[in-house]
Parts: sequence; C-alpha cells; structure tokens
Amino acid sequence: MSVFDDIRADMVAKLTANGVPATRNPVAVPPLVLVGVPTMTAAAGVGGWAGTFPVWIVSPPPDTQAALAWRLTQLQGVYAALGFAPAYPDRWGDKDCPAYQVTYPTTVPNPAC
Repeated sequence: MSVFDDIRADMVAKLTANGVPATRNPVAVPPLVLVGVPTMTAAAGVGGWAGTFPVWIVSPPPDTQAALAWRLTQLQGVYAALGFAPAYPDRWGDKDCPAYQVTYPTTVPNPAC
C-alpha cells in the first residue's frame, strides 16, 4: 500500500470506530461516507507534500428531508472522528446524488525520507 492509501485507511478506521459507515471504495453504493483520493497542493519540503483528502457524505436521490437529515447526522460523526474541516453541499457520482464534501488538509510524509 502507498502512504496515501495508509492515510485513507486510517481515516476510514477512525470514522468506522465512531459509527460512520465509511469506505474507500469509489464504486460503493450510497448511502455512504467515502474517503476520496487526495489532491496534492504543494511540496512541504524534502520530507513530504501538502494536500487535501475529500470525504464525501452521499445519499441516494431524490434529495428529501430524510436524506438531508442523514447527511447532517453523518457530518456530525465525521467531525467527531476527524475534527472540523470545511464542508459544503455538493453532488456526487453519475446519478447526481446529493452530498456534502468535507475537505481535510494534510501533510503526506515522503516514505523515501
């Protein structure tokens, strides 16, 4: 596994331990909380890279009050497990599922150092 996968696995483990139905599987079927692949934003010196990891909180369509309530409950669980990070309403996947995207900044260590 890569250092990126290790970070994602750790995030999923923290979420799952907090009762959040988390996965790293991008083809999983909603409702789900998906820890996505990182966006790398900068070098953080020789020893690593700066980036962000998205966490998607996704419910299947249609977007109902119950679906929104589920997403907000999962958002609370994500914050309890991983701490605060910016979140915004969004859409996810081919079926245009209602979602929240939470973006966690991180520093990824360079395993060669």
